[in-house]
Amino acid sequence: LEKALGDPDPEVRLHAAIALGEIGPAALPAAKKLIAAAEDAEPAVRHGAIYAIGKTGAKDAAPVLEKHLKSDKPFVQMIA
Repeated sequence: LEKALGDPDPEVRLHAAIALGEIGPAALPAAKKLIAAAEDAEPAVRHGAIYAIGKTGAKDAAPVLEKHLKSDKPFVQMIA
């Protein structure tokens, strides 16, 4: 799933992020890749990555989550 976060197809990246989120804390080793995915060009992938970061409990994700919380997009704020 970590490798799929780098796939050229945004649908693949999105589903990989969501799947990692569903794994929860056991997916913590993928946190760095999820943090990078939270900056993806595709909004859906960013949302999926933010969801997954929250589900894994990654402590080092605080800066990227804070950035998204300050977003002017309510949907992003809701997920973050």
